[in-house]
Amino acid sequence: MAGSSMITDVNGHIYESIKMGKSEERYIKTQDGKDLQMWIIYPPDFDPAKKYPALLYCKGGPQGPLGQSWSYRWNYQMMAANGYIVVAVNRRGNSGFGSEWREQIPGDYGGKNMQDYLDGIDAMAKEPFVDKDRLGAVGASYGGYSVFYLAGIHNKRFKAFVSHCGVYNIIAEYGSTEEYWYSRIRITRCTLGQAAASGIQQIFTPYDGRQVGYPHPGSRVRTISDPLQPIARGIQLGAAARGAVQAALLRE
Repeated sequence: MAGSSMITDVNGHIYESIKMGKSEERYIKTQDGKDLQMWIIYPPDFDPAKKYPALLYCKGGPQGPLGQSWSYRWNYQMMAANGYIVVAVNRRGNSGFGSEWREQIPGDYGGKNMQDYLDGIDAMAKEPFVDKDRLGAVGASYGGYSVFYLAGIHNKRFKAFVSHCGVYNIIAEYGSTEEYWYSRIRITRCTLGQAAASGIQQIFTPYDGRQVGYPHPGSRVRTISDPLQPIARGIQLGAAARGAVQAALLRE
């Protein structure tokens, strides 16, 4: 910015030893013809003649902005520095693209925004420098829910999934959260009783085998200290995955 000056440089000696990857803004068309914005973060010393694994970053919230940010926990540059191309999709529900885009997601948690994720990673998988056989999906909270959901609908796109404090069972979440309005209004757009009467609560919850299926076991839960983040969701995912494998073996 014109006329601006740096006030402090306490981390300058650290940044001198860090090489940052290039960040790039992209727009693609979704399946239903919408403009979808994405941030692509490349590894340091990116070489377009090489092939790189890619990570689809699934944001939590589910509402809120996805843009320039910094955190120890979900740090795009740290992921890219380990040799991954990071694909951060501003899917439906994210802020910054108008009220209609942001408010589309309530009641449609497993709907259009999930397709936005798939459209985003499909677009990047066509690039010659992306190894389409080494794709992963990562995220926390609603991002973790997204990872669970994508694990059941990805049609063999991804090779790995990392879900941090993700919601696997929306009904179980209702019994273990202090945010009752969230499950009642934001997820189902009705009370839990109304949802139970109509079956709405089963439409977009990853545990529902009628909507998603888990072909491989994939749960590792070690320790937890936050009583609001029960480990039951991870255990449920592992049980569902093992059950799916056992059912497949029995069919054979």
